[in-house]
Amino acid sequence: MSLIFRSLSDADLPDVADIEAAVHIEPWSRSQMLGVADLLTGHYAGWVAVQDGRIVAYLITQVVVGEMEVLTVGVAHGFQGRGIACGLLNHAFEQAKIKCIGLSFCFLEVRVSNLSARALYRKLGFVEVGRRIKYYQNSLTGGREDALILRLDF
Repeated sequence: MSLIFRSLSDADLPDVADIEAAVHIEPWSRSQMLGVADLLTGHYAGWVAVQDGRIVAYLITQVVVGEMEVLTVGVAHGFQGRGIACGLLNHAFEQAKIKCIGLSFCFLEVRVSNLSARALYRKLGFVEVGRRIKYYQNSLTGGREDALILRLDF
């Protein structure tokens, strides 16, 4: 059972869209995910984790003027809790540092209720630098919830 990290390709997008829909409370729409192909140039990049020929995780980022932002990340059910997201994020950080000399930090937003993601980001060294009040819609509760803004300095 080998796990590899590689760049996201257009052919991967249907599988990535399926994972996104399965693991997020308010996922990007399928058309948004399929439209990522148009973004995977310039400032945007994506990676997937593949195990035994199957995409089990993905990550989409952008890098602008020395700043990296994680736009979306997901790990398929049945593969969560195995360190795949951690490995994929570290891979993305290393690739971004190679492409962008002077990359100084990464930031992201995470739902306050997403305790497993928050634990992962804390393990990677992210620190809370802000909060967006009622940023996310929550279809499970019918309300809204805050986003934490996290930052990792390189």
